[in-house]
Amino acid sequence: MRANGSFELTNAGYDTDIYYGFTATPVPDYSASAGARIQLLIPLSKTIIVDLFEFPQYMFYLSTERERTLNNRFRGQVHIALERLYFQAGGGISDVRNRLSPELDLNIRERSNRFDGLVLWQASRRVSIAALYGRTEHDFGEASYEGQDIARALNRVEDIFDLNLYIQLPGSAR
Repeated sequence: MRANGSFELTNAGYDTDIYYGFTATPVPDYSASAGARIQLLIPLSKTIIVDLFEFPQYMFYLSTERERTLNNRFRGQVHIALERLYFQAGGGISDVRNRLSPELDLNIRERSNRFDGLVLWQASRRVSIAALYGRTEHDFGEASYEGQDIARALNRVEDIFDLNLYIQLPGSAR
């Protein structure tokens, strides 16, 4: 078993206007993002590994309390490595509040759920084929601005499928 962890302090500083000129008078404030990245790798056998990743992060504003928030991202994966096949399946959840854009004074909370997987087959020493699939559901809650339902426009489900062929040319590696 292996555990990795780190503490991050990012975006620490002073801003003369945290709303980017949206309000009539500038709103200066000190801010910082603090969080701990935690990864846990658990080998179940020689060929199967479970990978768990957690990242809680607090967005701190000294004077503007309504901007403070706790964000969190979690991801779990299972890796299976066989002689000529590699499988990876995983999923994650995210609960993050972000500013929609510099032009709007609108912080919205996005919750997303993700599932994805990958199959890699090494057909020969020089040829491999990979198939990837991902599905993400985005939910913006009840975000609205001046009577407009922004969440309805942004809520969506994304499905991604990708097929890759890897060919190692003769003489490129030994």
